[in-house]
Amino acid sequence: MSILKVEIDAIHNKTKEALDKTYELSMNLPTSRLLPLCLKSCINNYNAILESKQRILYAISMGDANELSMELSHNMEDVFACEEEFNKAKIESPITELNSLLVKIITNSLTIDVNMTNV
Repeated sequence: MSILKVEIDAIHNKTKEALDKTYELSMNLPTSRLLPLCLKSCINNYNAILESKQRILYAISMGDANELSMELSHNMEDVFACEEEFNKAKIESPITELNSLLVKIITNSLTIDVNMTNV
């Protein structure tokens, strides 16, 4: 379980980094009128991920694999939704690299969760 908690901390830290980068980008002059709207959506999604940390840690402490998987899956959906905003606006995402790393960390966490519940 401690490995999973390390992964959850990594999700939290990478999400904070993505949030900081998104705020920074939103302060610069937009290259597109749609960019601020995309960034705002991402900010909301990142905040949702940060807010889920306590629910995830509680699920881990209770051994609730279903809740844990659901929360991590929601986090993945939030990252994908952020990228989708840029796709819909037909503009290049300035945070694709961070989002890709977040997806990898969340995927690792889901894999650890599945492996631990099947032991």
